[in-house]
Amino acid sequence: METTRTGTSAAGPHEHTDRPPDRVRPLGARPHPPPRSEVSPSAAYQPAYRRIDVSTGVSSGLDIDIDAHREHRLRSIVGPLPVGTREARTFHTAELVPEPDHPRNPDAVSVRIGGSTVGYIPADVAAELAPAVTALVTRGAVPTVRATIRTRQAADSGSLRSTVRLALTPASVASAIPENDPPGEPYTILPRGTGTRVAGDAVQIGPIVAYLPASGTANLLVTLHAGGDGNPPVGVVLDGFRVGELPPDAARRTLPLLRAQARRGLLTAAWATLDGTCASLRLSVSIPEPEAADRGWLEGAPCTVPTNPGHERLPLPPAYRPHGGEL
Repeated sequence: METTRTGTSAAGPHEHTDRPPDRVRPLGARPHPPPRSEVSPSAAYQPAYRRIDVSTGVSSGLDIDIDAHREHRLRSIVGPLPVGTREARTFHTAELVPEPDHPRNPDAVSVRIGGSTVGYIPADVAAELAPAVTALVTRGAVPTVRATIRTRQAADSGSLRSTVRLALTPASVASAIPENDPPGEPYTILPRGTGTRVAGDAVQIGPIVAYLPASGTANLLVTLHAGGDGNPPVGVVLDGFRVGELPPDAARRTLPLLRAQARRGLLTAAWATLDGTCASLRLSVSIPEPEAADRGWLEGAPCTVPTNPGHERLPLPPAYRPHGGEL
């Protein structure tokens, strides 16, 4: 596992890395993006299930306090502090695991790294988070999230104390599941970006009204379609019904992506949000900046959402581990 540590010593902040020397960042160069630890399939919760990244932006986060009896597990995950440092950060991928059989809280959601329980989502947040986490698991998917472990050494006692920050909000988990069914033919979903208002009178009619929430917003999947000659306008389709089109600027940015996926035999889908009233609906499609659709998205495995044929749901398995022990 490749792990980057950022430490602080008397000489000031510096970076420690176990990358080969030719990959060490030169002074003044842009830092490498932090690598993430890989969860061992043999130790992971429900290893046959697919993993869905529900991380939010780097500016948001949820801190998890670590009990003293779990510190030794973190030591095995992050290793010792680099020599001469009092603080280090390591970056990992954590799994969010619902524990319906937890003896004190049926809404408990544990945070697991490398198969070990390192902490729990705070109870007040877990009450809001658990339904969305459960919905993913019963669809055969395990939510994962970026995690940063920060370890400090006390100046007086020399003891180590760790905290875990998750790039997570309840909304980021809930938004991983659309209110409507995904497309029935092969597709891939655009990376998330800026909300772009859909234009067209058809937004006010058709199946879209059925998804209007009593309050808040509905999270939907739409598909994007180029004009008959492969040029603008770009139509927005919900459940097979054309509900509008992208504004010209968004259409120009999106067309090359639609064409690239069409050559692979894939429809291009996008996240959309719906709010307003029956008299005035607002549908916005999330359109990424061009650099967000990188080679991994253009050439890699399609980005899809979990689903079960016939809307069947899998049972939610018991998952509580006394003392957070490993399987």
